[in-house]
Amino acid sequence: MRRFIILGVVVLNMAFSYPCNAVRAIDASAPLQKGKSAKAVPVAPLPPAVQQSVENVFVDKIEDGAIYSKDGRMFETAGAKVIDNSRKAAGRKAAELFFQNGSLVEVIFK
Repeated sequence: MRRFIILGVVVLNMAFSYPCNAVRAIDASAPLQKGKSAKAVPVAPLPPAVQQSVENVFVDKIEDGAIYSKDGRMFETAGAKVIDNSRKAAGRKAAELFFQNGSLVEVIFK
């Protein structure tokens, strides 16, 4: 039992003394050493910001992998995710077009 008490005292003594020694080892008020240059740490460049936009159009027709809007514009759907939520509604079909960096990435028919 006595061994456990001594061991406990030693462990607690180490736990309380090491943080104090570490704090004392770093003295912010000490003058900097001259003649030694600090190594520059290379900073990785930030990735370019992603430009996102959404456009709503009324669809005139869909042909050959492209959507033609009522106002005459054409949007190629190659590589874009297409979701049809129109429920086969008759009449004018609307679409929501999602762009990233100028490329069409998703089309949702409403």
